Amino acid sequence: MASVLMMTRLVLPGMMSGRSSSSKAGGAIVNLASVLAYYPLPHFGVYCATKAFVKSFSESLRWELSGMGVTVQTLTPFVVTTNMTDYTKFTATHGVLIPSASTYVTCALSTLGHAGCTTGYWPHGLQVRLESSDDVDDVGGVVVKARQTTTTTRIITTTTHTSFYRAPVALLAPDDVTGASMWGDWGPNQQCPEFTFASAFSLKVENNQIMFDSTALNGVSLVCRAGRRHGSVVGNVTSTVAPWGKWKATRECLPGEFLVGMQVRMEGMSASLLDNTATNDLNMSCEGGGVLNGGGEKWGSWGKWKKCPRGSAICGITTNVQEPQGPMLDDLALVTLRMDCCSL
Repeated sequence: MASVLMMTRLVLPGMMSGRSSSSKAGGAIVNLASVLAYYPLPHFGVYCATKAFVKSFSESLRWELSGMGVTVQTLTPFVVTTNMTDYTKFTATHGVLIPSASTYVTCALSTLGHAGCTTGYWPHGLQVRLESSDDVDDVGGVVVKARQTTTTTRIITTTTHTSFYRAPVALLAPDDVTGASMWGDWGPNQQCPEFTFASAFSLKVENNQIMFDSTALNGVSLVCRAGRRHGSVVGNVTSTVAPWGKWKATRECLPGEFLVGMQVRMEGMSASLLDNTATNDLNMSCEGGGVLNGGGEKWGSWGKWKKCPRGSAICGITTNVQEPQGPMLDDLALVTLRMDCCSL
């Protein structure tokens, strides 16, 4: 937003002073927004808001400068193939609906002087017209419906959360050799926004309480990233989180890598007569083979590695958590978990 304002303030005076009485051709200002300027999208709130600002500011400026020889245009494209969209084959391969950057620029330039606010690319304009029908959800619906022909995306709405859901290609879960899962309740499945994947994680851990009840692992948070080397972090997702402990430092894969495997350290339910802790720690592996330890507690033993199929990465999480048992009783906190693998 700041760059749009500063650039306008920098170039506009020169355009205005360069006009002559014989010509009104003072120049053109073209600001790039996004189709998300029209639609709120879960997990992309800041991005949508900034694009809405660019669109609103540009349209206001266009009317203010009407008849003064300066053309102001706003572009609101759908997806365009760039380095920021190379995180999945669907957005990295250009075609009719997803043009290359050069194709988009060529088409957008041809609209200059003919349209004040446009997608700049006729297939994108057609998408907007098609998605303006009544059966499109208000929140993120335009993006979801546009992709339903090629994916299994849908909107899930609960009383507290609205999120995208992708049908995973695999579920990663530790072998329940301890029988611990019967002690907790499964929380909601939470996934990274579509076309984003987990590249880092952090654990909420209660350290050894020595003479008092210990719960060890209380929660897991996945850090979602859009794209690889040029992608940005778009947020975190967690399922149910127990109330004890503190969040550990974030463990992150090397730039350009996503998480693809997990290994759980779990204590058997019969290991202690008074203080069971169930899941204690979590290792996660990255695409390049690196292993990240979450920094949990040391009770129990490590289970087998569970890894996503080739061509997929971790995109979501569901946790099984025991609710607080009350004073003088043994709390388990996070009992077990499973993670979703989605196609890259």
